[in-house]
Amino acid sequence: MVRIWRAVPEGVTTINPGDWVALSKEYATAESYAEGGHVIYAAARAGDLWSEGLLEEWGYQGTIPLEASSESQGRHKVLESFPTATSERSPVSGNQSAITRTNTVQAKTPELGY
Repeated sequence: MVRIWRAVPEGVTTINPGDWVALSKEYATAESYAEGGHVIYAAARAGDLWSEGLLEEWGYQGTIPLEASSESQGRHKVLESFPTATSERSPVSGNQSAITRTNTVQAKTPELGY
């Protein structure tokens, strides 16, 4: 058994035979951002998957639809709780810069060979 992921429009809760799926949550998430949907996942038998040679995309060829779980619920909770510039928890207000730390270029380090 393997976990399969699929980017789908809101309201879709099943992975059907013939659907394109991914074995990578990250790949499915990137697809969901591009398509404006969310990610669902389910367990499938590895023998029910096929590929045209791309490791990122697989076809689900099982005999029944798989009832899937949604990955979107947690993402919305995180976004809702993230502090904004007008939030009481945020130290940033007005024209203050939100950057609290800057990256610096290191000097040449002979110990590391560059």
